[in-house]
Amino acid sequence: MNTNVVSSGERIKQLMAQEGLRQSDIVELCKPFAKRYGVPVTKSDISSYCTGRADPSQKKLFILAQALHVSEAWLMGLDVAKEPRNTISDAKKDIDLLSKFNSLKKRDQLLVTQIIDILLSADDT
Repeated sequence: MNTNVVSSGERIKQLMAQEGLRQSDIVELCKPFAKRYGVPVTKSDISSYCTGRADPSQKKLFILAQALHVSEAWLMGLDVAKEPRNTISDAKKDIDLLSKFNSLKKRDQLLVTQIIDILLSADDT
């Protein structure tokens, strides 16, 4: 089972040291993703993570991982591979699919979910 080895802030500081980044550089790297997904990441956020005053929310963790080209799990401090499993284009596809699913009426969402369950159970046989 994966367990936390270090905090997100420690991982951010590790990346800053390895890549010669400042907190403001991380904010700049996050801007395109923050704009695309409507999740702002500020220098104050990065400072709070680095000092251990706060941990990133799941949304901000996603933005940071995309901007820094690392896996979310690694950034959370888990003992896993640093490299992300999904590419940015995979993330865009996932978000597009989720957006489409969320735009469906509730009964249609249920129907889609049932179809997916049927297809997945067919793969088990």
